[in-house]
Amino acid sequence: MKGINFSLNFYRPVLWMALFYILGMAITTNTTIANAQGSADAKRLLDKMSEKYRAYKSLKASYTLTIVNKDQGVNTRETGSLIMKGEKYNLESPDFNRICDGKIVWTHFKDQAEVQINRYNANSGDLSPAQLFTAYKKGYKYAINGTEKGKDGKTYTTIDLTPDNKDLPFFKVRLFVNSTTNVLQKAIIFNKNGTHITYELKNIQTNTAVGETTFMFDTNAYPDVEVIDLR
Repeated sequence: MKGINFSLNFYRPVLWMALFYILGMAITTNTTIANAQGSADAKRLLDKMSEKYRAYKSLKASYTLTIVNKDQGVNTRETGSLIMKGEKYNLESPDFNRICDGKIVWTHFKDQAEVQINRYNANSGDLSPAQLFTAYKKGYKYAINGTEKGKDGKTYTTIDLTPDNKDLPFFKVRLFVNSTTNVLQKAIIFNKNGTHITYELKNIQTNTAVGETTFMFDTNAYPDVEVIDLR
């Protein structure tokens, strides 16, 4: 059990970026697709997926995260939720909640009863959907891998993304796109150390009303939480 928990915490920064990466590939602009070096079939499918997602004013989704590394005996699973609206987001996992209003980032560590407050700074590597979407406008090759039947009986087209930068910790990302609706359903990140990180997106809701308080952390609602203001 300790080995599994250690692995999950070790990969946590990668997992946060991975989830936005997956959504970023769905919401990215046509410029991103046009710059991608890959097959024409992959480009057409990504174009369709982009057209569907990039018009959304807001997005809510739940996700299931699975981490498997057979050599290390790791096989763990967790669920979480995400709300996005432009550059603002609220991402919640079992361990902590991270909220950004586009200017300030709150990170609430639940087990430690602590919240850290930072100014959002795109140049410092802070996590932001907008920042990550921009990062994927170049540097990846795309190709159709094939089709696959899901457990739900639906057919999914798989697209492999291979980074040009060989120093990254992963060597491939596989997207699973519904062949009928062009909706992204799952992605698997293949790490060089043999770890497979799988995100499955569920209960996607779009263009729903999302209040601005969703993207703010109310310290008054958590009187027992230590506030560490790093601004």
